[in-house]
Amino acid sequence: MPKVVCTCGARYQLPAGTEGKRAKCKKCGVIFVIPKPKPVPAEPGDMLALLEEAATQAKRAEVAAPSALAAAVENAPAAGASIPRATAIDEVPALRGRQGTLPAFLRDAAWAFLFLIQPSNLVIMLIMWAVRTLKIVVGFAPCIGIIASLIISGWYISFLFNTVAAAAAGEDDLPTLSLTEGIVDDVIMPLIKYVGVTLVLLLPAIAYLVWTATELLSGGPQVLLEGGSALRDEGLISGPFVALLLLALFLWPISILAVALQGLGAVVRLDLALRTIACTFVPYVLTCALVGGSFWVQDWLSGQLLGRAMMRGKGLDLGKLFVAGIVVSGLTVYVDIVAMRIVGLYYRHYRKRFAWTWE
Repeated sequence: MPKVVCTCGARYQLPAGTEGKRAKCKKCGVIFVIPKPKPVPAEPGDMLALLEEAATQAKRAEVAAPSALAAAVENAPAAGASIPRATAIDEVPALRGRQGTLPAFLRDAAWAFLFLIQPSNLVIMLIMWAVRTLKIVVGFAPCIGIIASLIISGWYISFLFNTVAAAAAGEDDLPTLSLTEGIVDDVIMPLIKYVGVTLVLLLPAIAYLVWTATELLSGGPQVLLEGGSALRDEGLISGPFVALLLLALFLWPISILAVALQGLGAVVRLDLALRTIACTFVPYVLTCALVGGSFWVQDWLSGQLLGRAMMRGKGLDLGKLFVAGIVVSGLTVYVDIVAMRIVGLYYRHYRKRFAWTWE
């Protein structure tokens, strides 16, 4: 049975047959690949048995070769007949080009938008769509609805983190939806990680906002009497605040990647993130553009759908609004999966330039 030591020092003895698969540390949450056992050299006394076994296999191959050749000739297509061609799925490996090159990364990023061509991915996408729709429904229930929404959100975020890890490992298939580690590791911890990384990224902007508001309000009640115009004129929502928000958005992909692969503690290592961005600046900017552009298109389409549903008719049609919400939910799931796959592919192609390693 394979034995694994995590980067945090936790030791695991895993069941046989799990070599090459991904696992998550229960202590720190890091996702790692279970190493395959190294081949043990044969003892001198076993060499004779190995040679005899090799000779036996060779004789069997000699006997089977004529029959295999005859079967191949018999089943060969006739002249002019069309030869069956592999499907697109078989022709598209996880890395479509030389690893570490910009054209190969862009090709893989483009294929990330076509993940639904695999039937298994389509099924998982529909399940996650139903899960997000269920979140809309249970959100109307008091108390219990809030708890159910948090559980669904945590499970959904866990799925997105696993999507990042799957793409980083070079897999075209989406991760499974099972809760293998329990509700704490598969629901609560992913939710904490996502909220934590969001707060860390927004902390400078929030601190600047609080500091500016405090400075303005310290001038007395005149600011409150003059209304919001005084706050705008004094620069509460000013250039530095917008710049800090843009910085948070710029660091979001690398931060999500680090948290998904290394755990929440990786987000505080800003030095490693900046070194990685410096070594992969052009690919990282393209990653931000693809991810940010996808989210922008999603927000625009969602606003159009919900706006039209609310504007039709003389009053508010809850039925049309609910249908529009379901469509927007499916669009959100699709864009989230695409964005997470692009983030994972960024690591997959340029991991040799990263300031930290996962595999």
